[in-house]
Amino acid sequence: METLPDSKRSRPGWYKTKQNKKNATKGQRRALKDLYPVWGIRMDYGEQFDLERIEKEFKRQAPTTLDIGFGTGATLVEMAKNDPGRNFIGIDWHAPGVGKALLEIKNSAVTNVRIICADAVTFLKLNVKLNPIFDTISVYFPDPWSRAQDHQQQQLRLLRKSFVTLASHSLVKGGLIHIATDVIDYVPPSIRLLKDALFTPHSTASADGIIPRPSWRPVTIYEQKGIDAGREVTDLLFVRPDSPIDAVFTEEIQLVDALAPTGAISDGESEGSEDAFEVDFDE
Repeated sequence: METLPDSKRSRPGWYKTKQNKKNATKGQRRALKDLYPVWGIRMDYGEQFDLERIEKEFKRQAPTTLDIGFGTGATLVEMAKNDPGRNFIGIDWHAPGVGKALLEIKNSAVTNVRIICADAVTFLKLNVKLNPIFDTISVYFPDPWSRAQDHQQQQLRLLRKSFVTLASHSLVKGGLIHIATDVIDYVPPSIRLLKDALFTPHSTASADGIIPRPSWRPVTIYEQKGIDAGREVTDLLFVRPDSPIDAVFTEEIQLVDALAPTGAISDGESEGSEDAFEVDFDE
């Protein structure tokens, strides 16, 4: 099993704050403890996540969407409710948001949603391991980390070469990546990254991969805030390349590991152990 390169990981303050379950409300903490075993997927560090595991979790074979950064889970649950023939896996490492999402699932009674509390890039790299298993990857309103003068913030963007490469290998042939953002400066670099990774615009998209806002995509909380502030929302839809480019794991991905480790919940420093990915929501 692959081990972390450094025995001790240094985490920036914002990561510790978001990961710390003590920031969740009492109801969210109860949901993390009681509902994650029902609708959550627990993964050991480096454990293989494949089609067989998806079939085991959902007890069926069906197209599967990986929704990255689901926020409160309301949009994820709404999409699942509107498309019962599809599996939805939401991944996010914000513990309070995961608690909210679990409550959304419980209250809606949908059965085709599962949650993973983890860093998406690390999950794709160390658990999916370049296996084509997802029909669609959706990324709605990712944090743009837009302070251009801050190099570290730029490195924290989800949409980077490392992620796009991992996504291309994790999608089945003909699979789609769907991105929505209300940050206009985020659009051109995203298009360049996808095209450089040999993704092609969907047949319904413009030459730059831009599509009209899909009626089936629910309006997210962040989207509504952008609309209220007068910002324009852009949807990008691209198709996975027939032959994804080689995945060379450079310092860029190692930096992601250092900044956003796999341990989903932690109150401080963590050791790079084999069970670092496992989520512990117990008191």
